[in-house]
Amino acid sequence: MNKIESVLLEEPKIGLRAIPFLLGGALAVIGIIMCISIVLILPGLGLFLIGVLVAYSAIPKQAVDCPACGSELKARMNEKGVKCEGCGTRTPIKWNKTEGSKWTSWSAWRKNTRDKDA
Repeated sequence: MNKIESVLLEEPKIGLRAIPFLLGGALAVIGIIMCISIVLILPGLGLFLIGVLVAYSAIPKQAVDCPACGSELKARMNEKGVKCEGCGTRTPIKWNKTEGSKWTSWSAWRKNTRDKDA
């Protein structure tokens, strides 16, 4: 059995992807608040599910080539690994955290907020 080595990927840029991610999170929170009341429980559940789906689909993806068959795969940010649909090989992923501005990198945003707290 061949051991598959992990793939090193750059952290994807946020860009305008933050807008649908924040919108989806806001819809999910509003849906939870609506579920607290008995009257709005069904619309609240629908709004919560829509918000979670929008936020999940807005997570940035990075292209990865399968080391076994060479097909192109899409890995969501901070995934530990991705499974190839063609050959079934599971490829582990290591993310390279790059320095960037707080508007284009999650890690730079967290680092910037930690520096302000200290």
